[in-house]
Amino acid sequence: MSKQNKSSSLKSMRTNTKYVAAASVMANKKYSVGQLFKALRTCDEITQTALAKKLKISRQELCDIENDRKSLSIERVVALAKAVNYPVDLFVRYYFKQQLQRVGLKWDIELV
Repeated sequence: MSKQNKSSSLKSMRTNTKYVAAASVMANKKYSVGQLFKALRTCDEITQTALAKKLKISRQELCDIENDRKSLSIERVVALAKAVNYPVDLFVRYYFKQQLQRVGLKWDIELV
């Protein structure tokens, strides 16, 4: 296998693994943007410190996000997902599901 093909293959595997991790979080009925960040970070084997540095936030702020102690605006969710090249559509979906859950609505969200 050529170096380029191997690199492409690894990138594809990494992307697929992200969606597998995201799917496992989705199986949990409590939707949370923070849980999704944590699942993808863990899947990518990135420390909180390293991801926080990439996001240009403190490690404590990332910890608060992952543990749902910090509320985020939709603009912030999109910016954070883009900053680390995570699937923005998935984060937007989680954001709205989380907002609906907070007011007691168990609706499903579909982005078109």
